[in-house]
Amino acid sequence: MYQAEELDGKAITEKEAKINWLVKLISLTELVVGDDLEVKPTKIIAGHEPEKTNALLQAMFRAATSGIDTSPHVAQILGLGGEGEGDEQEQEEGQEEDDGEAQAQAQAEAQAHAEAQAAFEAE
Repeated sequence: MYQAEELDGKAITEKEAKINWLVKLISLTELVVGDDLEVKPTKIIAGHEPEKTNALLQAMFRAATSGIDTSPHVAQILGLGGEGEGDEQEQEEGQEEDDGEAQAQAQAEAQAHAEAQAAFEAE
């Protein structure tokens, strides 16, 4: 899910890069556990709302120990396809659901980006 440069925590020094990294992590966690965590990356970076950050950490644990294959979720977050085998109607219905989820995810990421930008400009 992360590029090579994103795997080195010390190399991520810019606020925007940290926010993007967290957006991916939060998105994957929400998809796997099936909950909206209502946590904002900008608040995590600023050290605010520790109770929501703690809820994220607990959700990450649930996701990590669930045994769920996260490959489809990662592909969704990265905007990659990956239709499986099945009849055409099921694929079309699945695509409609995926499109809706992808649109919601894109909106959430855009909102997080806008909030991060506003917070950055306010500083």
